[in-house]
Formats: sequence, structure tokens, C-alpha cells
Amino acid sequence: MDRIAELLSRGIGALARPVAVTCTGHTPLQQVMAHMADAGVDHAVVLRPGGQVQGQITARGLIRHLADPGLRQARAMDAMDPSPELVQAENPVLRLVIRLTGDTPLLVVDRSGALVGRVRPQELLAQLLPSSLSGENAALALPALPALKPALTRELLGTDIATADIQRLLSAINDDIYRRALDASVASLEEDGWGTPPAGFTLLVMGSGGRCENLLAPDQDNALVIDDYPDQAHNAIDSYFAELAVRITDRLDAAGIPRCPGHVMVSNPLWRKTLSQWQRQLRSWIRRRSPQALLNACILLDVRGVAGDRELGETLRQDMIRAVSSAPGFLRALMLNESIKEVGLGWFDRLRTEGGESPHAGELNLKRDGFMPVVEGVRLFALSCGISAHSTLERLAGLHQQGVLDNDARDELSHAFAYMCRLLLKQQARNLNAGQPAGQHVPPESLTRREQETLVRSMKASRGLLEQVHQRLVGTAIN
Repeated sequence: MDRIAELLSRGIGALARPVAVTCTGHTPLQQVMAHMADAGVDHAVVLRPGGQVQGQITARGLIRHLADPGLRQARAMDAMDPSPELVQAENPVLRLVIRLTGDTPLLVVDRSGALVGRVRPQELLAQLLPSSLSGENAALALPALPALKPALTRELLGTDIATADIQRLLSAINDDIYRRALDASVASLEEDGWGTPPAGFTLLVMGSGGRCENLLAPDQDNALVIDDYPDQAHNAIDSYFAELAVRITDRLDAAGIPRCPGHVMVSNPLWRKTLSQWQRQLRSWIRRRSPQALLNACILLDVRGVAGDRELGETLRQDMIRAVSSAPGFLRALMLNESIKEVGLGWFDRLRTEGGESPHAGELNLKRDGFMPVVEGVRLFALSCGISAHSTLERLAGLHQQGVLDNDARDELSHAFAYMCRLLLKQQARNLNAGQPAGQHVPPESLTRREQETLVRSMKASRGLLEQVHQRLVGTAIN
């Protein structure tokens, strides 16, 4: 871990790689594309005369112009993204963990804005891992990856890095495990004579992974969205993806991300559909509002693509947000159906622990009774306002921007959520270090008096949020 600590404290500029293709805004686009093809890269950087970054050209930006009959006259500035992500060279690598879930190159610049180089999030992640876990045989090292997370988490908890950034880093490592499992599964299918994927698809994660809020005990909450295909091709295409799903779930389980007890996995046909099938399924859930339909829809509300054609996943997510946001009756049913009506406080605001028959008697379930009420309440609140953000903190920011939450409410809820997540992260790291399951429980005697008082305040903030959301969606106070 000393190597990781040293890496995280280094300036980002030390890890930046040269950009293979640069140009001015007036460079003919065809010329830029030719240089990109010669260099074997999928991006170029547009520079101003002084060397400052003007924009970035990506494969996605070029696709929009390929069918344009005026391509011969197009210039680089016509296809560039004018607002690429820029990071300062002197900033420590630690500050990049917030961005590790993307795949677009981040451009590193000096204080004047001049280009220093670029960093790909996945390349940075590879440097956090031992060399034995990278390279051509990286997929074979899948079972070794989970062991890195507890030690890395313990080290980061000893710094001033925000809890949300630690969760994003853990989510990025899990994303990497998902991608390795998928790549290895696709390769094994081809070796076994199944051929290559017969249709475009996106591998989706849900739950805490979908929100980039993983802790140290994730299980498999995943799904597949497949590009629409002709009905006559169903047998061949469905057979391929059914076999792919089994191999993915097997590899994830072997890599320390166990199967979901509720079977919310790609190996379950319910969570493996074409885009149009998903859209019809969502409309059915909204219309029926049965307890199971509400539960399934709630699971899908935190969805994010991690591999494959991510635009398919994003299309599904945006369609879902529009459909749910415009269905107040469905949101009301979710609020009434979900078990988020109370937090872990009993009489006189005392912390409520598990009962005597529980294997965790006398302990606090900090996930169920602590931060999950915040997660679920904020999610419903944000959906009722049409906010499309992924994470809890981003949703709180969106509610604040819309004037629904004032400065104090946003600050209080953000602190409460981060504080409870950090407490559980610390306990999970201790448990794993002692050879025990990570778990969701915290013994109250392990907390100082000040920590217990802060936890009570955090839960009271969560309870106030639930009352506000209930009033908004149902129109009455929580009983």
C-alpha cells in the first residue's frame, strides 16, 4: 500500500501521456481523421495558437459528421467538444478518483491552460493495481482484485479524502472487475465456437454500483440491455446472451462479487431484454403498481452502463426518468410501498439495535436504518422534480439548484449521508481485516459518545427528509 499512497500523492502531470494528434480549430476535419487513423487513436486535441486547449475531438463527435455531405469543408472546430474535462498538472492523483468511472481521456494542462498531456481513467486505475493484475492476462487475475479494496480503503480513510470519493474509487474498481469479467466471457464464447456478440448491448449495474456509492460488500445487481433485432433472429441471439450472462455471473462470483440473493442478475431473463422490451416492461410496471412491480422498478431506478454500447444504457435510463417523473401516482405508490418510513431511532431518539433473536443482536444496521433512508428518500424526491443525476449527493445538489432544498438542508443531509457511509466503511474494513464478512452492522460500543451523538443527528436529518418527501408525494405526514 505504500506504493499506492505515493502514487495518490503525486501530481497528475507526472502520469500524463503525450497526445498523439493535435491540431488547430481551422485544420480540415478530414486531415485530422487521417492523422488519427495513422496514429491509431480515437481522439485529438484542438489547440489555440498559444497552446491552450480549445476543445477535444472524440470518436463520438466524429460519427455525427460522417454522414454530412459537407464533410470535405468541415474543420476541426466543427466536430470538437468545446468543454472537455481539464485537470491541473499539479493536482494530486487523489483528486482524480472522482472521475474514474468514465472512459473519455482527461486533458492535463498547466496553470496557463497549455496542454501537458492526457490521462485515461482506466489507465490510471491500472497503475493503482499491481502489475500482475494488468496486461493481456488481466482477466485471469479477477479473483485477486477484491483483496486490494479493504487495504486501499483503510489507507484512504486515514486521509482527508471525502467519503464520496472513496466510494467512487471502490465503484471504479468494481466497474473494472465487471469489464474484465465481460471481456473474458466474450472471449471464451468465441473460443467455444459461439462467435462474436450478434447484437449491440450494454452491461448495466444497479443499486450502490449504479450510484457509484459502493462500499466493501457489494453483490451482483446487474442487467443487460440489448439492441433491438428482427424477431426471426431471436433464438440465435437470445441463446448467445443467455450463455454470456451465465459466464459473466460465474466470473463475478469468483471475483468476490457474489450472486444476488434476489436473482437481480443478467442470468435471470427478467433482467436481460432488448431496449424496446425494457421500455414496454417499464410502462407495465408503472401501470400495474403491484408490490413486485414497484420493487423491480425501484431497483432499476439506479442504473448505469459499465461496458458495451453505453448509449443503449443511457437511452434506457433517460426514458425511465421521463416516464417515472411524469407519473405522480407511481411515485406516490413507491413512497407508500417502500420500507423507508423510519430510521434507526427509538423512543427519545435513542439508537435502535437489532433484537435478541437476530445474529446481530445489540448492533446497529447502519445500512438499512442509517443511510439507505437518505438514498431512497432523495431518489424519490429527485425523480419527482425530473432530476436525472446518478448519485445521492448529485441529486441533493440538483434539489438545491431547483430551490427545493435550502443551503442548510442540503448541507445537513449531505453530511449525514457521508458520515453514516464512512462509519460503515470503517467497520467493514475492520471486519475484513479480522477475517470476518464485511456486513452492514456496527456495534454501538465501538463508537465514541461524540460519534453516537453525530449519528443520532444524522438519522434525525434523514427522518426529516422522509417526512418532507412523504408530504410532497402523498400529501400527508408519516404516521
